[in-house]
Amino acid sequence: MRLKVSLIAGNALKESFEAVLDEPVMVEGNPVIARDATVSGEIESAHPSKAGSDRGYLRLALNSVEVDGVSVPIKTASLFVRQPTSAATDSVAIRLEKGRRFTFRLNEQVFLYSSLSKAIR
Repeated sequence: MRLKVSLIAGNALKESFEAVLDEPVMVEGNPVIARDATVSGEIESAHPSKAGSDRGYLRLALNSVEVDGVSVPIKTASLFVRQPTSAATDSVAIRLEKGRRFTFRLNEQVFLYSSLSKAIR
């Protein structure tokens, strides 16, 4: 997935963000969730840099994906993301640029109803 807009986070928890899928989700060779489907997530924690040489990081998780116009709940493992070294000078907030790509792993099965998981062409 990739960020739809830049993400700027300080110490706020549970701040939400949106992204889009870079590739369709495939099951047994069949696409079940389209490329560019919107996914939503939240910042589970933020740790801005406290020293010039230290880089802050965010802990992110996804909580839903839009399938055929319906928001489907999902649960992913947390992903720790470091801010780029070029942004490490800001000790108040962490900035991740629009388009930044991430890969998340599902923690639980996702059930799609047949009307939601029709073949995507």
